[in-house]
Amino acid sequence: AGLRFAALDRALLEAPLVGMDEVRDEIGGMWPALDRFSAQGVGVVALRDERVLCWCTAEYVGATSCGLGIATAPDAQRQGVATATGAHAVAACLARGLVPHWECGRDNPASARVAEKLGFALAETATFWYARLG
Repeated sequence: AGLRFAALDRALLEAPLVGMDEVRDEIGGMWPALDRFSAQGVGVVALRDERVLCWCTAEYVGATSCGLGIATAPDAQRQGVATATGAHAVAACLARGLVPHWECGRDNPASARVAEKLGFALAETATFWYARLG
């Protein structure tokens, strides 16, 4: 079966697909609840059969912009899957009137290359501090 792309809605988030646990974990690390993401977030997955190969999700959504992050299964890398998934996610952001920003760590040059292929240009680098609360 071929590759297909789907918007991450609540029904898809609850689907028993291989790899969806990782998508839910990613969203859970950025959003207070899946319901909030379902109502306000933006996300696209690449699917083949009953398996998630790649996901691109908004790590936050503001009034006019959002920050996108992406992850791809190791056996689906270097095949254009991330670039295509990212393109669908960018289109979903623009359709909602949101300006997407691409976010990735310095230790993730593959994500930076995907961003460049999609037309993003490096605007700044930043240092983030995380607190483990609770």
